[in-house]
Amino acid sequence: MIRTVLGIDLASAKWSSVGSASIEFDDQASAFTRVVAGAITWPADPVRPTPDALADAIDAFARREGVCAVSLDGPQGWRDPATPEAMGGVGRRCEYECRTQGKTGAYPRTFPGTQRKWIELSIDVFASLLGRPGVALADPARDPETQDGYVVLECFPTSAWRSSGLAALPGKSRRPDLKPYWNSLRRAYRLPDASVSSHDDLQAVVAALTAAAAAGGPAVVDMKGVQGTVLLDHDGSRRRVEGYIWDVRPLSRVEDDQDERTG
Repeated sequence: MIRTVLGIDLASAKWSSVGSASIEFDDQASAFTRVVAGAITWPADPVRPTPDALADAIDAFARREGVCAVSLDGPQGWRDPATPEAMGGVGRRCEYECRTQGKTGAYPRTFPGTQRKWIELSIDVFASLLGRPGVALADPARDPETQDGYVVLECFPTSAWRSSGLAALPGKSRRPDLKPYWNSLRRAYRLPDASVSSHDDLQAVVAALTAAAAAGGPAVVDMKGVQGTVLLDHDGSRRRVEGYIWDVRPLSRVEDDQDERTG
């Protein structure tokens, strides 16, 4: 059975900076069969993307293409205000463990403060998607299959590069040559060739790999953080806090580790 997952590299400034990639894999053969970087055609709109507009586009693609899991590069919630002060970091547990550049503090604080707009957009995209029929937050304790829908999860591509045993793709501002990073990713996960022309879409491919692992595809889940929950605020509003960042490791790396132990 061929299954499809979707990765999204979120951006708040403009539609063209949002990366997307779909990956197909064969359950029976335990192999990746297709990679499409730039899978979603975003609106040619000069207006900044809104959470609902992003969620609409993601949801429409996921349902049309039969996607079983969607991974978003961006936070799903805020730091739990009950987190003991003795714990390291100023953000969520998963952000501390993944060494994310930005940190999501207890509402409404972000570190740095300049990331607040992007962080709030990401949290609102999660909320919008999770409010739709058949959409659920991925949970390692539950079957990833959903009826007439898909699961959503959070990732941090830089951490996923590291957990894959690969050099992380440098930031877009450094304008790195994408080819060696794409080639290293292809070799590690035995991916079919694809045309990857943008930094955002390459990060989305990495995001899609975490979705594949969460969906039981030919990769290994490597998670950080604690389970998310929803708190009831004093004004009666509901606020999502904490949550896992899903990392991924290639099967080949696990097989090599097993060979070393038994050799």
